[in-house]
Amino acid sequence: MLVARDFNAWRVYGGADYVFVHAPAPLKDGVLDGGVEYRRPSSLFRAGQREAGRFVAALDVQSWQRGGWMLSWSARAGVEIGPRRPADQGMGRTWSLLLEAFRGPTPFGQFYTETLSYLGIGLHFR
Repeated sequence: MLVARDFNAWRVYGGADYVFVHAPAPLKDGVLDGGVEYRRPSSLFRAGQREAGRFVAALDVQSWQRGGWMLSWSARAGVEIGPRRPADQGMGRTWSLLLEAFRGPTPFGQFYTETLSYLGIGLHFR
């Protein structure tokens, strides 16, 4: 369960997960998650008649019981292009070009005992 609250251009969220069935057996059940997102309300530039580009950024922090509650974090920042008016958010297509970073344990798949870190560029469509 996650709970989120918007404060103008900011969104703060937090919560916890409980994994009922997991494999392999050494994995533990609890996950804590929290973060903050920022979406610039005014546009940086126009991108067509109805679209605009705006700055977006986010930081997410997770802690898995499996790793003794070690923290993992991910961060993203870049430009999102979508509907210009805030009232039109969620209407039409949006895409973003983001610088992305991650550091922390990876409790998924065959590499669940490893720690991962990366820096990259992501192109996202929705």
